[in-house]
Amino acid sequence: MAYIFKFFRSWSAPDALFLNFLFKPIIGLSLFFCFLQVSLPAFAQYSADSVFVNQDKLFYFIFDNDATFKVDYYYTQGIGVIHFNPVFQKSIINKILLTSKNTGAEKFYGLAYKYDGFTPTNIRDPEIRIGDRPYASYMFLNQLAGSTHKIKKERITSSLDLGIIGPATGAGKFQRKIHEYLHHGIPQGWKYQIKTDLILNYNVLYQKGIVHTKPLEIIGEAGGSLGTLYTHATAGAMVRLGWMNSYFSDLGISNKTTRNQANLRKWQLYAFGRTQGRLVGYNATMQGGFLNANNVYTLEASQISRTVLESQTGLALIVKGLRLETAVNFISPEFTNSRRHKWMHFNVGFAF
Repeated sequence: MAYIFKFFRSWSAPDALFLNFLFKPIIGLSLFFCFLQVSLPAFAQYSADSVFVNQDKLFYFIFDNDATFKVDYYYTQGIGVIHFNPVFQKSIINKILLTSKNTGAEKFYGLAYKYDGFTPTNIRDPEIRIGDRPYASYMFLNQLAGSTHKIKKERITSSLDLGIIGPATGAGKFQRKIHEYLHHGIPQGWKYQIKTDLILNYNVLYQKGIVHTKPLEIIGEAGGSLGTLYTHATAGAMVRLGWMNSYFSDLGISNKTTRNQANLRKWQLYAFGRTQGRLVGYNATMQGGFLNANNVYTLEASQISRTVLESQTGLALIVKGLRLETAVNFISPEFTNSRRHKWMHFNVGFAF
């Protein structure tokens, strides 16, 4: 890993700013994923049960940013990559991930990369902003597995996150370079960010179809995360309205390998809304990591909001093997005397 970061730093062309600070982590971590998945199959065992494995190969690129609303604080930017591929069933990590073994269920497997950055309300302030959100950033690799029962209209997804929080993510340099390039207020407080620590998190999400008609679908959700980054429980619902296939018919894009293809729409256009209530136990982006207590500034446990409401409203267009999605996300105050926050979400996916 040290060699990979050294290799990243060797790319320094100023006119390749966006590539240098955005795509290098994605490329490097993707190479690590490839190495991991080539190495692990030698120790893994294929499943011998009768559950079908989804054969779709899908790729999603996700980008979040609050600049659309002319703000630059709290959750200010996020980058994500998700790749679904049946080859990932070979990984030994799947032995600790939850999937259904019921006849009629369809398993799926994927790998992901996530990078998020957080700042206080005034990034031009060179001093510690007591009572405000700390600077923080993390990046992690995520292996996920799940199963969908199309007839019962239910899905369970579980995943394991492994990564780091702290200066090694390069978020401070990234934000400073972007703001220099845009001539827009240089961030002054990244030296006070949450210090380097381990991310190890286990996540589970259960989804169940409640209402399903041709134009309307309502899905209930419950889940939680346990680990060094986030520990919380969630419950909520998702509503979809428009010209669409069932949420449980595919993994977001109907591909030529999707079963019952003849019964699925070739194109889809629908609006969606999603609301989740969260019961918060721990949040390392505000309280610091578990192993490194040498943080300059963190929030106290008494300052953390134990109940948080997050919602999303957007539109999705799927044409053959391409998915385009955009949404507005809202979140209630996450700590004492904080503000509500909102940001834009973009998701581009394709099948291959």
